Amino acid sequence: STGFEESSDCCFSYASRIKCSKFVYYFPTSGSCIKPGIIFVNKKGNRVCANPSDLKVQKCIKVLRPNS
Repeated sequence: STGFEESSDCCFSYASRIKCSKFVYYFPTSGSCIKPGIIFVNKKGNRVCANPSDLKVQKCIKVLRPNS
């Protein structure tokens, strides 16, 4: 499981390991979600939830393009 809920773009759990090079872009979860999150998307369109307060996630955000 990637911790992603398709219907609402909310994260219910976070991936334990994030590898920036695997992802193409990211977007933040909706403000209506219980947990804040960053959703990373890879070339195949698979989505992974990440903790926005994680330092590794913050580094990925700096090198990847945002998508809204």
